[in-house]
Amino acid sequence: MAGWCVGSLLQYLSSAFGLVAVALWYRRLTAPVAAPAGPGAARSSVGPVLLLVAAAAILIGGVQATQAYAHVPVIYRTLNIFLTRSLAWFAVLYLVAGTVVTLEQDHDAASGTHR
Repeated sequence: MAGWCVGSLLQYLSSAFGLVAVALWYRRLTAPVAAPAGPGAARSSVGPVLLLVAAAAILIGGVQATQAYAHVPVIYRTLNIFLTRSLAWFAVLYLVAGTVVTLEQDHDAASGTHR
């Protein structure tokens, strides 16, 4: 039992250390100053895409969790599956959406067209 407690404690400490390291790194980043957009400027499609990514991740995680609950009706296992699968799908979909949006913006900048 003591080995499990030490292992869990080390896991939590390493996670906390990782979060602190990421927070410090993020705080040191400098953001470029954005020019104010004019009244006829094109709007970014990133906000709606991010909303769709989050909704899809929650939906997929929810479906997988309900399937798991149908097989083994244990709420803690179901919540664990919901949270882990939703976060995993969010990461995958966020990466794909970010890649597509970036490639689209690079293509528009190279061709000189703006939406």
